[in-house]
Amino acid sequence: AKIPLHSGKHLYLIVWKLYQELSQSDQTSIKKSGFPSQTDFALLEILHRLGPQTIKALGDRVRLTSGSITTAIQRLEKQHYIHRRPNPGDRRQTFIHLAHHGRASLELALEAQARHLESAFAALDSDERAEFARLCMKIESTHPHA
Repeated sequence: AKIPLHSGKHLYLIVWKLYQELSQSDQTSIKKSGFPSQTDFALLEILHRLGPQTIKALGDRVRLTSGSITTAIQRLEKQHYIHRRPNPGDRRQTFIHLAHHGRASLELALEAQARHLESAFAALDSDERAEFARLCMKIESTHPHA
């Protein structure tokens, strides 16, 4: 059956295809920067932006199970991108910190990613970018969350 032009399903398919293409392109860019996965990159970016976090908080932000976040943390620790420190106020809690090596590597990767994403949206002028952002936020704010 043909999908009606500009119907909800048609618009969803356009957004889905755009997301898939941008995500694949971003993943390739991240790998070129030396990070094996978008998840590792995202964890380091969160630590860079928000500062030290608990393992649970990091897992919640990137939507990983406790087993998967533990594996990711161990992988990043082996690469000397992060280190663990106990919470001085509650020794049962451990904070993950971005190590110097992780910060330096991430900052180079973030610069490369910014250039890459700028080129991905180069077809839009500043007014179109603003309108695109406004429309996306409008849909996000009115969509019921499960």
